Amino acid sequence: PKPRSVVEIGSGPLITGLVSASAWADLIIFSDLLETNRERIKETLSNISSSPDLSSIKLVADMEGISTDDLITRIETCPKIIMGSALLSPSVLQSGLCLPQPPAVVTIKLCLEFALTSSTDLAPTLSRLASITAPGGFLVIMGALGNGTAAGTQVTVEECIDILIPESNNPQPPGPALHCSAVLQSDLNTFAAQINYELKYLVLSGESH
Repeated sequence: PKPRSVVEIGSGPLITGLVSASAWADLIIFSDLLETNRERIKETLSNISSSPDLSSIKLVADMEGISTDDLITRIETCPKIIMGSALLSPSVLQSGLCLPQPPAVVTIKLCLEFALTSSTDLAPTLSRLASITAPGGFLVIMGALGNGTAAGTQVTVEECIDILIPESNNPQPPGPALHCSAVLQSDLNTFAAQINYELKYLVLSGESH
């Protein structure tokens, strides 16, 4: 089987976004614009058991039905890369990354609604994200979709669908076409409520055209 990699765009200083991915992926890639966040991730991975993220990792372990120690061991043994990323750059990921094939899963969390400064940035940004996702892979958009950006612009699920899915009202998608497999999944609403967010999930599976 082909190696499966999972990339998180906008990891922030936390590893929890890719903790569960360690059960499936052959490689997990944390990425963030800020070096301080990347350094914090390195520190956490060097001693997970003593990190401030431990309470969140315990919660993930409970959700998976395994012990915290088993989850930590799984994270430690899974190959990992920490690298820079910039949502508005042409390549998104820091140059120099050479994978045997594009990532099977690309996730982005709490970036669209905070990084974009104009509604005109949305289409090219989604196109860049789609272009780095493997054919048949998944682009997972997580965040408070519908909330305003720093410039007061809102990003909605409907806008994302119109841009990324060829059957939508957009006659010429700006990049690789994606087919929608699930929208607005609410499996983690209980968890989201603990951090006072009504998180929305837009999951798209794709084939490049």
